[in-house]
Amino acid sequence: MRCLTYIFMTLVLILATGCGHDYVEKESIHTCSEYEVYNDSIVRGEKIHTALSPTEITGAWRMPDTTKVTPAYSSSQMMADAIFTKAMSETPAFTPLEIYLSLGMLRPEESIKALREIANRPIPDNEDFPCSTLTPYWALAAWETYCATGSKQWLKEAYNLLGKMLSRQRKLTPSQLQGFMCGMPQGVTDPASFYPEWMDDMARFETIATSVNITRANSLSIASMMAAELRLYAERELHTEASRLRNLINDRLWFPTCSATASISTALSIRSSHQCPTTRQMPLPYSPA
Repeated sequence: MRCLTYIFMTLVLILATGCGHDYVEKESIHTCSEYEVYNDSIVRGEKIHTALSPTEITGAWRMPDTTKVTPAYSSSQMMADAIFTKAMSETPAFTPLEIYLSLGMLRPEESIKALREIANRPIPDNEDFPCSTLTPYWALAAWETYCATGSKQWLKEAYNLLGKMLSRQRKLTPSQLQGFMCGMPQGVTDPASFYPEWMDDMARFETIATSVNITRANSLSIASMMAAELRLYAERELHTEASRLRNLINDRLWFPTCSATASISTALSIRSSHQCPTTRQMPLPYSPA
């Protein structure tokens, strides 16, 4: 029996060594039902991907020698270094959201170029139906790139571009409830799937989309911060307008009884604020509070 036990333990050690992963001694960094992440490897079922260097993961990825990655990252965890390098070597989508979340700090110059192009896009003709011209996250992304670079030149340009976008936004149909803007959120390609079936053309035209007004309130707040950095008198006016709209959103679009914010509402439904919104709930881009 002792001989069989010795042979069994020897086989276990040989298999563990052969797999290149010691399940007993190593502690995982992250574990879920699909894979385990260790300092130098990722285990997915029977497959083990090992980080040989910051530029190569066995059986998964190897960065070409001609590719240069900036910024660089180095740590005591080879797999973390390799994953970071792999992510930075890929061409990302420079959307305002991605710029706000990370690219503004990692690639500020490319982010600024993308934001400039987005802000200068031709304005779609929306005379027949009000559609928001404010790009969600643009203001946040512009502020993020300023924080990353400290460039006053870019700050002045971003402030002027944001001011133009806010000015265009004022041309939207004003709501019957003073302070709100009516209009369909930017990016909605199929209005039929966005609006409830019971809404007729007039109800859709008078829709108050929460995301449109939150985007505006947030953009006004960022514009106020930019004005403060540039020492402009417009800071107080922008701050006041942003606070007024933010309070309106919290007072008129928040339904305390069901702990939810209406995604879209009409002036008629807002007046009955004691009832939970019957429209589909949508995640908000940022808190109005």
